[in-house]
Parts: sequence; C-alpha cells; structure tokens
Amino acid sequence: MLALAVLFLAVLTLIRAATAAKPPLGVTPPAVGPLARLTDPRGPVLTMKSMPDDELLKLLDALYRNLDTSAPEPAALLWYEVGVEECRSRKL
Repeated sequence: MLALAVLFLAVLTLIRAATAAKPPLGVTPPAVGPLARLTDPRGPVLTMKSMPDDELLKLLDALYRNLDTSAPEPAALLWYEVGVEECRSRKL
C-alpha cells in the first residue's frame, strides 16, 4: 500500500512539472531580446525616439521577423509601423 502511494506521488510530481513548463493555451510567454521593448510602458513612439540608431534597427529587424511567424506578438505590427516612421524621420 505504501509503495502504491509513493508511486502515485511520483507520477503526480511528474505531471505537475510537465504542465508547469508550458504556458496555458492562449497565453504567450514574455518576449525576450529586442522584443522585450514591447512591454515598455512609454509606448512605441517615445520608446523608439529615445533609442540609438543601431538599437532601433535591431528592434525593427526583430519585429519584422516576428511578424513573419504564424503567431506574432499582438503589438508587433503597431510597433513595426512606428519604427518604420521613426527610421524615415531619421533618414536611416
């Protein structure tokens, strides 16, 4: 009986570990790398105006690549469009 309880607890622990590693359906994991800027509370306009040219271009590249995936970040299109306008105004 004790062995059965230990086996049950081991299986339960494995199930919890497997489900904890994945986010629930419909929840996107937090952005990493250049896309982490999408969470900046200042918004795309102020954030991109304050960025140096090289960082802005890296972010724009990351956004472009993200938009080319099957599940882009929800705000990626808006940020990309603002970034393109910022690049135009800087003549990059």
